[in-house]
Amino acid sequence: RMRDNFCEAWQFHLGDLTGAEQPGFDDAAWRTLDVPHDWSIELPYDKRVRGGMSVGYLPGGIGWYRKTFEVPNETAGKRVVVDFDGVYMNSQVWINGHLLGFRPFGYVGFQYDLTPYLNVGGENEIAVRVDVKPGCSRWYPGAGIYRRVWLTTVNPVHVAQWGIHVTTPDVSKEKASVRLRTEVENKSGQPAAVTLTSVILDPQGRHVADATATEQIASTAMHNFDQPFVVTNPLLWSPDTPDLYKVVTRVEVAGIVVDEVTTPLGIRTFEFTKDRGLIFNGEEMDVKGVCLHQDFGPLGVAFHPRAMERRLEILREMGCNAIRTSHNPRDPEFYALCDRMGFLVMDEAFDEWKIPKLSDNQAYALYFDEWSERDLTSVVRRDRNHPSVVMWSIGNEINEQYKPHGGEMSARLAAIVKQHDASRPITAGCNSPAHARGNGFDKALDVFGLNYSYEVYDELKGDRPMIGTENSTDWSSRGSYSYFRPLRGDMQILPSKNDVELSSYGMFRERDADLTLRTLRASPWVAGQFAWTGFDYRGEVHPFKWPVISGLWGIVDLVGFPKDQYFLYQSDWSDKPMVHLLPQNWNWSQYPGGIIPVWVYSNCDEVELFLNNKSLGIKTIDREKTLRFEWGVAYRPGTLKAVGWKNGQQVCSTTVQTSDEPAKIAMVPDRTEFAADGSDLSYIEVRVTDQHGRICPDADRELIQFDVVGEGEIIGVSNGSAHSHDPSKGTQVHSFRGLCMLVVKSTKQAGTIQVKARAEGLQGAQVGLQSLPADSP
Repeated sequence: RMRDNFCEAWQFHLGDLTGAEQPGFDDAAWRTLDVPHDWSIELPYDKRVRGGMSVGYLPGGIGWYRKTFEVPNETAGKRVVVDFDGVYMNSQVWINGHLLGFRPFGYVGFQYDLTPYLNVGGENEIAVRVDVKPGCSRWYPGAGIYRRVWLTTVNPVHVAQWGIHVTTPDVSKEKASVRLRTEVENKSGQPAAVTLTSVILDPQGRHVADATATEQIASTAMHNFDQPFVVTNPLLWSPDTPDLYKVVTRVEVAGIVVDEVTTPLGIRTFEFTKDRGLIFNGEEMDVKGVCLHQDFGPLGVAFHPRAMERRLEILREMGCNAIRTSHNPRDPEFYALCDRMGFLVMDEAFDEWKIPKLSDNQAYALYFDEWSERDLTSVVRRDRNHPSVVMWSIGNEINEQYKPHGGEMSARLAAIVKQHDASRPITAGCNSPAHARGNGFDKALDVFGLNYSYEVYDELKGDRPMIGTENSTDWSSRGSYSYFRPLRGDMQILPSKNDVELSSYGMFRERDADLTLRTLRASPWVAGQFAWTGFDYRGEVHPFKWPVISGLWGIVDLVGFPKDQYFLYQSDWSDKPMVHLLPQNWNWSQYPGGIIPVWVYSNCDEVELFLNNKSLGIKTIDREKTLRFEWGVAYRPGTLKAVGWKNGQQVCSTTVQTSDEPAKIAMVPDRTEFAADGSDLSYIEVRVTDQHGRICPDADRELIQFDVVGEGEIIGVSNGSAHSHDPSKGTQVHSFRGLCMLVVKSTKQAGTIQVKARAEGLQGAQVGLQSLPADSP
């Protein structure tokens, strides 16, 4: 089995053309690029775009991709298939002028057999047409071949696509039973005696179990091998200890290995209970989760493994241990990352079934009847071996909740899931529990997924397993600190900066995050929650519209800068001592002596606040009533400091200082060394600071320009603002709250990279990066 990266040197044309699928079509004037690629993020924001606020005011349209490649003579007699990890949407694929198929769903991979149409020993041309309809999504979906593509060559006798299923039926600390089922296809044209040997390797690569079976497989037939194993003293996979075994499966014919596949194995046991929430490896575990869309800020939806890994690193530092794939399955590498890094996954298939949610009706409802079984089957078979996946979600806020046939439809989809994997529970995000219960929609759900609906927690206590599939955050804009409420009789004097932001004090909807966290703590029979959302994302713009281009739901902004509420979650979800000051801005000299509301998020027993080394008192809180420490502070410039105490000991502290005028730029890369593989990334945080290196939180419009010299290229810039229209694919961006971000991608040539930043009136900066050979540790 050879699996080659098929992402390089595609030709791309935006717009429809006649005959572009035909061999010999002249594409010399087309743009040459590598995929993954999102063409929508390259276009300017446009208030007039159909779908408008839903898609973040970015257009879709029609795009063509073409690629010429050679197939060597030694491929003769083998099967050659092309695997697309994801194309959004309505894709058609041709090879040498032959139409291979159509796939409307943009969120799961698909495979085509190229063998019958290939010119072995010569050139071949593959063409892909992508049609992104207006009104096709409730959020920014991107456009194009936005995930990776692979060219896979196998022998005629081989393991079928997604044909391996590994489960752990019985698990204890002493031993674990493992069951491996493997579908082997024979496309050789004659019967074959096939021997299947499977070996389990522990996380250190040591052989711990094996099994061998032989079966005669008829021509054009498939056999499902069933192999049991026992692993003694297993290392159990969990978010805290993501120990991964692997199963190496070899297919032999006449003593020759003709195929080999490696499958991840996480040995764990879990149960969602109706009275204790989630029991994982025998212990109670809180699901501390977030919902995520697949908008990677300046990268659009184009998938880069490092971009996803960085997101998970940011969330893990917050204390997050679970991801809901809202509202569609993700790139295969996402699940592999969650396996390795220790995240639970609620794997969600659909946002709508047959009843559409948008008036344009260009989304999945058009295709549900014909494609839902095939698409759901693909999702389950593709993802079922990942230990991180602990729930299948068959839908989000489905309109069939309200219809008499809703129960029948949910039962149909649940049966499809169980046919391919019965080892995990099924859920759905129900935004109307009463209707879902009234028409039987909920009967197919092993875990009742509740979007908001906190009032049902007590009502259904002890009745069934439950989880908060979608719960409120504090809608906010990073660094916005308007506050209009009276404190000790004085009206606060921090006005709203403009009418396109929401305050980080989180008062737009009465402190949703604080309320949700406390409600979950008081409801231990609920397994936990998925907060809406972990990161900001374009589209679904609310509560504002144009010129705002993204909603303000995120705990982290579009580019990865945490908002203040990030630390509220950290104070509840993490045991590592921490303390955080709000506001992160102590530049209020225009209001001398004005009472500034100062909040502190901390997981400490007590917090002491200082202004210019003078103590303003030590406070405690009743966490059943509030998760914040609060002071009203008469403003004086200088240093505000919070100190956290546990068991009478100072364990952490933080400061916010008054800054001077902007004077220079500072650059802080997340990594100075990265792989020269043509796809690895370095995220460089760019700061506008005063002469002493303090970030200037009011530096909102400095235009910062970038240059890169060496073996790297700029693939994205952003400042994280929900109302910035700066091009994501340019080489300059305005600062927002004194910050912006630059993303540099490696080439395939190892070497040094110099990144420079400059802005009018500011001292420039530069930073050096090193790209290392891709096979380096």
